[in-house]
Amino acid sequence: GENPADEPAVTSIRDFIDDPAEDELIRASIAYHSDFRLPAQLDERTRSFCDIVRDGDKIDIMRTIADSTVETILKVDEDAFLASHFSAPTLAAFDEHRCVTRDEPADFLVGLICFMFELVYPASRALAREQGDIHRLLDAPFGITRPFTDPATQATWSRLKDEMRDWLTRA
Repeated sequence: GENPADEPAVTSIRDFIDDPAEDELIRASIAYHSDFRLPAQLDERTRSFCDIVRDGDKIDIMRTIADSTVETILKVDEDAFLASHFSAPTLAAFDEHRCVTRDEPADFLVGLICFMFELVYPASRALAREQGDIHRLLDAPFGITRPFTDPATQATWSRLKDEMRDWLTRA
């Protein structure tokens, strides 16, 4: 016969909370967790819960990517990654301490470390520092220890790393 354990688990929000009063808050927190920006019209409480979920998502993404290879994440090899450059919009976003959409492989790395700037809660920043994934991304992105091919790109990366490390001591 069939084993009920082989059936896919069906989970309902009612498995966790009986009161439907928070359903919209929960729906919004899930729906907006990976959006680039939250909608402006959210009330303060909903925005706070969305920020909590988004902080957790950013911390988890940094951990996942710090544990991955550049081939897995960006579908390019190490040489192609090291030959890539930072775009002006990405560097501007870093300098303005905000997240950015990413095109170049090198831009992806900067966009990823910019997650730190947009962690809303001090506890989130502390957790991210404690887990150390941001440091792994700075020291050996995707496990790569060789420098960028272009000396100017490598010099820029060194500047960004120094600025991020300095920011991390204050954040």
